[in-house]
Amino acid sequence: MKQLISAVLVASALIGAAPVLAQGTAGTTGTPATTGASTEQSNDSIVQMRSEIRAARSAYNVKVRAANKVRDEKVAVARAERNKAISAARSGTSGS
Repeated sequence: MKQLISAVLVASALIGAAPVLAQGTAGTTGTPATTGASTEQSNDSIVQMRSEIRAARSAYNVKVRAANKVRDEKVAVARAERNKAISAARSGTSGS
């Protein structure tokens, strides 16, 4: 029974490691960070697609941050007007 469990564990470890080993390109070793692959342009269409998606998301995030800044400024103005009207109402003077 122990031998069966050991055999299953070894087999699953080998099966799990096989796709990782097969993903590297011939003649290169190490991770993309150590080989410089992350800074180079790739001919792989999937890598190019993901790079374009990353660039589109980055541009979108820049636009959203700018819109949020404008929105936050307008909300602050509206909040100040509301607080002024509430203060006037509580003190008994009418703002209108």
